[in-house]
Amino acid sequence: MLFGKCEKERREVASLTKIMTCYCVIKLMERFEIEDTELIEVSGDASSVIGTSADLLEGDTLTI
Repeated sequence: MLFGKCEKERREVASLTKIMTCYCVIKLMERFEIEDTELIEVSGDASSVIGTSADLLEGDTLTI
């Protein structure tokens, strides 16, 4: 069983957002045949998002 008991537990909104972001990234990787070693560059828009604790700077590169 994939979810089991935890599927009925309350989750904070941020946790659900992270789970859905992960799910969307995986689906996009499959659709566009992107490898998990692909480097992604952080845009200025992404680096200026308020409320994140990632401390990303424009031009930073990350792997998926």
